[in-house]
Amino acid sequence: MIFDGDEIKVGDLVHDIVFGSGIVDAILDGENRIRVHFGGGRYYTYNVSGQGHFPQKTLFWRDPIGNFVPPKGGVRWALFEEMRKAVSVVCNTTRNVKED
Repeated sequence: MIFDGDEIKVGDLVHDIVFGSGIVDAILDGENRIRVHFGGGRYYTYNVSGQGHFPQKTLFWRDPIGNFVPPKGGVRWALFEEMRKAVSVVCNTTRNVKED
């Protein structure tokens, strides 16, 4: 099953922006869904678009925010948005690059 351009497998580490890091516990091929274990007996399922309990995508390969703290000011936020879009373009154009 493909998730965000790469094959997803049991044991892969993923990140939900609400629940934190988790490990793919099962691939539910018949349902086109992924089950992720977040520890403490918490399991959540997601479709291949990364949507689970919320209408928007919350599951990613890694934390899409990281340690970024959003600024209050509109000018600095607009600058960050430009940078984010540029990084997204680079990532999308190099999606077929293989890891070493």
